[in-house]
Amino acid sequence: MTDQSYSQIAKILKRSLRELEDRGDIVICTQSEDALVKFLCERLAQYFPNQEISVSEFIGIRALIFQATGNSAFFDWEMPTLTGFSKEEFEHIAQKLPKG
Repeated sequence: MTDQSYSQIAKILKRSLRELEDRGDIVICTQSEDALVKFLCERLAQYFPNQEISVSEFIGIRALIFQATGNSAFFDWEMPTLTGFSKEEFEHIAQKLPKG
C-alpha cells in the first residue's frame, strides 16, 4: 500500500471508528486509536490486488470507465469482445471503485 493510500485509508478508519463509538456501537478502550488503525490498515493491505495502485489512481480509473462507457463512439459493439465485459458490467465494476 502506498503512503498516500495508507494515509487516506487510515483517516477513513479513524473517522469510522469515532462514529461507531459516538453511536454507541463500540467502545474503544485506548488513549489513541492509532495502533488499532495501523493494524486494520495492514490487514486491509493484504486484500489489495496491486499495492502500487493508489486511491487517487482508482478514482481516475473509475472516471475513465464512466467516460468510456458513456461514449458510444468509443464503447462500440466490438468493445465487449475486446475486453470481456459489456458496458453494464464495466459500469458495475466502476461502482465498486472509490468516488472522487
